[in-house]
Amino acid sequence: MKTFLRTAFVLLVSIIFILSSIILDSENSRAGTTVSGTISTDTNWTPDGSPYTVVGDIIVEEGVTLTVEASVQVLFEGSYYILVNGNATLRSLGESGANVFFMPMGSLWDGISVMRYGHLELRNSTIYGANKAVQIASDNNNISGNHFEGKDGIYNVGSNNLIESNEFVGSPGDVAIWIHNRPRNNTIRGNRFLGAGGGFILSGDRHLVENNYFEGTGGIVGDATNTTIRGNVFLDGLIGIQLTFQGSVGYSEKNEIYGNWIERSSLHAIFLECQGCRVWNNTFMDNRLFGSSQGVDDNGLSHWNQSYPTGGNYWSNYLGPDDFHGPGQNIPGSDGIGDVPYPIYNTTYDYYPLVNFTPPLPDIAVYDDETVFDPPGPVEEGESVEISAVVHNIGLTDAINVFVRFFDGDPMSGVQIDGDQLIGSLPMKSIEWVKVTWTAQGIGQHDVCVVADPDDITRELNEDNNQACASIEVVPAGPPLPPTDLDAHLSGSGFENVTIVWNLSADDSAGKNSVVGYDIYRADTYSSNTSTYQLPDSVPKGTSEYVDADAGEGDPSDYFYIVCAVNAANDSSCSTNQAAKFTRPLTNGPNLVSIPIIQSDESIETALQTVEYDKAWFYDSSSREWKWYMTSKEYRRGLWNVDHTMGIWMNVTEDSNLTAAGVVPAQTTIHLHEGWNLVSFPSFNASYSVSDMKAEIGATRVEGYDIAPPNFLRVLGDAEVLQAGYGYWARAEAETVWVITFE
Repeated sequence: MKTFLRTAFVLLVSIIFILSSIILDSENSRAGTTVSGTISTDTNWTPDGSPYTVVGDIIVEEGVTLTVEASVQVLFEGSYYILVNGNATLRSLGESGANVFFMPMGSLWDGISVMRYGHLELRNSTIYGANKAVQIASDNNNISGNHFEGKDGIYNVGSNNLIESNEFVGSPGDVAIWIHNRPRNNTIRGNRFLGAGGGFILSGDRHLVENNYFEGTGGIVGDATNTTIRGNVFLDGLIGIQLTFQGSVGYSEKNEIYGNWIERSSLHAIFLECQGCRVWNNTFMDNRLFGSSQGVDDNGLSHWNQSYPTGGNYWSNYLGPDDFHGPGQNIPGSDGIGDVPYPIYNTTYDYYPLVNFTPPLPDIAVYDDETVFDPPGPVEEGESVEISAVVHNIGLTDAINVFVRFFDGDPMSGVQIDGDQLIGSLPMKSIEWVKVTWTAQGIGQHDVCVVADPDDITRELNEDNNQACASIEVVPAGPPLPPTDLDAHLSGSGFENVTIVWNLSADDSAGKNSVVGYDIYRADTYSSNTSTYQLPDSVPKGTSEYVDADAGEGDPSDYFYIVCAVNAANDSSCSTNQAAKFTRPLTNGPNLVSIPIIQSDESIETALQTVEYDKAWFYDSSSREWKWYMTSKEYRRGLWNVDHTMGIWMNVTEDSNLTAAGVVPAQTTIHLHEGWNLVSFPSFNASYSVSDMKAEIGATRVEGYDIAPPNFLRVLGDAEVLQAGYGYWARAEAETVWVITFE
């Protein structure tokens, strides 16, 4: 096999020279990123890569997460889809004023499909021009704050899904939401349906449908059971609510329909073929009449009122008197309930029709996951913490003068934080952020609760969603939090410097605001405990970069760095990862090399930028093919990047150094395939031998670099030690993984 690989290599090099005069077409220069095919590792689509042009179906593999960040545009060149497999996740995380956009470049695209056990989090996104925008076959998904426009919106057969605060704009014949195949426990709340002819098709058990707004649509149609439909508004549509018998599932049954406003429906305001359904405190205004009734009960098995004095519904064409009160309406004196039952076409009555209507009510709500802390915790005792909560009005009219209180602990017995906070006006379908500052006292976990309208001043549709709580841990005071994400790169006109970069400590001008500066430590020998590292320099707070002058190309030493955040008491905490600069001298001719650190830019042009060479090549054991790159003609076949797992052949044209800077990998996993593999050794473990490698991966033969031609290779003995910066051939007898620690 090895002879075959060498022969193949010679052949491929010959082909390179034959093709070296050919001018290759460059990548499409259009701004953005072209995507298609399978996503097999966790991936983020970012504003820097936007727009993402989809030129083929996208499939998110099992166990993988695709995250689409705020402000990203995803454009579909044809009728392609995004498929989220089982145990895979799609997160589209738009923000207020920075939506994610999914839209076609021409004809309709085929939407987002979530398979069973897949997961979807779709927030603040605009989905335009899809045949079926979202199809869900799984449970526990969140679709909130989105705008759907074009064809059908959401087709759902899963349970326990939240569909909240979305807007659906459609055309006659389109269906905004279709809950199908009898799922359970879905919540459809606070959505707006505008002009979608099919409206909302509902099936299944124990759903909650509340505070939605329908205008010019088909309303709610279906065969639900044990479902609550409350606080919705239906204007100028074909149908308000229609629950009927469907196929073999039996009648719609045991649904509760109350607090809804249905006005000017052209076909049915409410049509029930339902067993044990109860309808009360709804307002029916100027809808089409059947006989003299705005309501239709096809089998007479529903109840159109609650018991006295809660009563029934308001019917705009009811003209009965209100001269009596009491359960039998036979005691003189009015009570707001008509004395004569209102007929329901064609079999029953509303026995307690209301003579006055109740206008739509606001509904003030707060949620646990929108009660947040800055800093998020744990926080130190005595630290100032900003607590924020989002207060929603998910009702159907505006609220005014809404008071909000925060408590450390149970609102019934805890300590109030700051005073009452006042929201002067909270329009329908709007939100308002409310913030207080808390000084953390008492080590341990604290449950902080926010209560909106704590004295029940505002009359609401639902009084059960006015309290939310979140937990934060208070810890003893100590050193500041460390800097994070330490990295390094070469800088200077000749790459002679090493620039160290990091993210500021969370306590630098924020959090505890205790950072006064950063200490930079360096050593020429790697150590995981860093006790031998020396302090060459310090920088003030607010600084996130340090240049180690003349430590890069030209300095033959390796260097390893950590950065520590320091407070006024000289307490410090250091970065958990290390940065490094690595150098290996190379001689004229073939060399077998590797880079033992992770570079932020792994493009071959940057990774090998300090070496004088004309060709580089690599054997990809996963596809069993050679990949290469030539500098003279910028000709390549598949070799775009060089990472810390790869062994690379280079033809060096002049003695030079392979110098690189980046992040020290604490641990590296290399996937090996049956047969020959060309790998690196990303470690400075000076005692790791060939026999250790063989024992771990089951290799039968390991070869390393030899300066002697023609093959520049030799078989390594079991006692020989592997070295960072060199490449190795390893023959594996089966698929396996090799896990290497850096030290």
